[in-house]
Amino acid sequence: MRQIFSLALPGLLALLIGHGVGRFAFTPLIPTLVQAGWASPGEAAFLGAAGLAGYFIGAISVLWAARRFGPAPVIRFALLLVLVGTAAGALPLGFWFWLPWRIGAGISGAFIIILAASATLARSPPAIRGKVAGVMFAGIGTGTMLSGTLVPLVASYGPVTAWLSLAALVAVALPLAWGNWPDRATAAPPKIRWSLALLLVAFGYAADAIGFVPHTVFLVDYVARGLGLGLGQGGTVWVAFGIGAMMGPLLAGLMADRFGFPASFAAVLVLKGISVGMILTSNSMPVLLISALVTGALTPGIAVVASGTALVFAGVEGHMGAWRTLTVVFAAAQGLGGWAFSTWFATTGDYRGLFWSAMIVFAAGAAAALFAVRLAPKREIV
Repeated sequence: MRQIFSLALPGLLALLIGHGVGRFAFTPLIPTLVQAGWASPGEAAFLGAAGLAGYFIGAISVLWAARRFGPAPVIRFALLLVLVGTAAGALPLGFWFWLPWRIGAGISGAFIIILAASATLARSPPAIRGKVAGVMFAGIGTGTMLSGTLVPLVASYGPVTAWLSLAALVAVALPLAWGNWPDRATAAPPKIRWSLALLLVAFGYAADAIGFVPHTVFLVDYVARGLGLGLGQGGTVWVAFGIGAMMGPLLAGLMADRFGFPASFAAVLVLKGISVGMILTSNSMPVLLISALVTGALTPGIAVVASGTALVFAGVEGHMGAWRTLTVVFAAAQGLGGWAFSTWFATTGDYRGLFWSAMIVFAAGAAAALFAVRLAPKREIV
């Protein structure tokens, strides 16, 4: 276990910063920004979507950046960008000032998840890759849980305190996330052969990218303002999401080591669609908490099994290229879905239509992933 934790720790903390704070801490901040008059509901939704657009920009540019500057400088630049961008949120300068910082947070998240994940898996023994990936991706949930706990505690003091508290969290984690990342420029990955199996996996991953947007952008605002339960209850639901996100990668890694990555990928999509649909059955807190917990667990959990599934179908040498391509597909679908959902919400103010749409998208993605399982090699490449 010590070896697993030692291999995973820098990546865990990098993902805590890049995703747990840089990307997902904005969700519990939305009601605070709206109630303080810093942003309208529509502006807040579009700022959330800006992070998704930045994620796409980062995904398509990460290999160029890594070859040009080396993985270590790119990862460290991304970590610093999250720190500065989070602190910049405390300046009440309006939508157009915050927009580039939210895009920057998305870019940082893509840089970190692609380069840190590939570097960590590449130096991990095959027999424990699933467990190492599980511990590493738990950083997303750890950061989400910490930010979901922190924001409601300090929200009564206003957005400035909330933003600066998050920046302090990043500053504390930053030294250990700095890591012993590879310095050499990354060679161009082998050209990917787009087999039917990889196309099906890409479709399933794109479906996840679209389907999880309502939970990761609108959930806290839905609970706090849509259901009138207040920021405290909204924060509680987001903490449940974070607790799930902290446990999910570990469970996904264990599941992948037991059942294989492709089968686990399909199972995660099925379960995630069900958990998203739960929110439509009841407005009670137990149902909201279970939906948040399970969806939270499977949000970083699917990254574990998607990355491993890319390893199965592309091999070790082709993994970075395949994983990067899947991340680009994910980011593009997420960005389009985010802007579509934000436009819908800004126009209609209807929350439930968001979750209905997400459930339907998950059903389509799960069907594709289940078919891909039939195409997996009898003996997975690890």
